Amino acid sequence: MTVTQLWRSGAACALAACLLGAITTPALAAGVSLAPDADARLANDSNRGATSNTGSEGQWEVRWHEAPRVRIGYVRYDITGVDPSLFQYATLSGNFTGSSYNGPSSGGMWNVYGLNDDVVADSGILGNDWGESDVNYSNAAGVDNAAAEGTFAFTSDVELLGTLSFDGVDVQPLPFMSNTNDLDLTDFLNDDTDGLVTFLFMDVAQNGHEYRINSKEGSTADGHGPTMLNFVPEPTSALLAVLGLAGLARSRRNRG
Repeated sequence: MTVTQLWRSGAACALAACLLGAITTPALAAGVSLAPDADARLANDSNRGATSNTGSEGQWEVRWHEAPRVRIGYVRYDITGVDPSLFQYATLSGNFTGSSYNGPSSGGMWNVYGLNDDVVADSGILGNDWGESDVNYSNAAGVDNAAAEGTFAFTSDVELLGTLSFDGVDVQPLPFMSNTNDLDLTDFLNDDTDGLVTFLFMDVAQNGHEYRINSKEGSTADGHGPTMLNFVPEPTSALLAVLGLAGLARSRRNRG
């Protein structure tokens, strides 16, 4: 490599550093994490009937047990004002309420569903603007409200978006967080027209494991807190963009 090439390489790196400082920092600052504007769990089992409501409680649950126990997480966010360019980075993160309710020691996995944007209240079934104090399995959109006790089914009003995996270690607080490979929320969020997006969480299999998750009314002490919808660009993505600009600048100099 010649002295000129070394200089150009160094100049490109310096340019990348300058651009990273000038471009990446504002991009990361533009990221946002949203707390839910409503969260609850839907139950359809012999212990908690289909009309039970937990909207004001400090937790929501996920459970699919042969006892039978059916508990489905039901969480909504208001994404009004979020820059759509950030949708590609969207992740979901939260905390379990206690070590006894982290799920299995080997870890676990949930299916994550999205409620279609055009769902409106009709014939006693709540719409996309459902209320925490009202929602239960018997009136929530997206599930078979007439399913037999101990069973459940999702309707055409929801779509499977992907999965969320987590460790099941016996520690507190135990956080969980999705990734954009297993749970890509881009298209679902882009399809939104009213600013309200609802997610449904259910275990991938009937294995009896019980998960309790902090709700927006729950504890925020010692690292706990509700399930957040995060729109935060990855630093590596910003760096690649900057290096691309630096490469373009170097190429233009070489042609000159």
